[in-house]
Amino acid sequence: MPKPVQFEINVAQDKLDTIRGRVAAYRAFAAPDTANDWQFGMSSRVLEDIRNHWLTGYDWRADWSALAQSKCGTR
Repeated sequence: MPKPVQFEINVAQDKLDTIRGRVAAYRAFAAPDTANDWQFGMSSRVLEDIRNHWLTGYDWRADWSALAQSKCGTR
């Protein structure tokens, strides 16, 4: 049986900066005023919460480091 091996996640900082810039620049459309926020797709409020988390609370490098510590691939 193949043995699990460690792998490395390596994304250039300029790529992360580009993604962050695009997330920061995104402006959600106002959802129609209904009783059900999910009636026409994802809730605008939830999407804005996710966006804010990615911009202010999410640490890409820390999560990638944790993933890299797990042995997921095989050889």
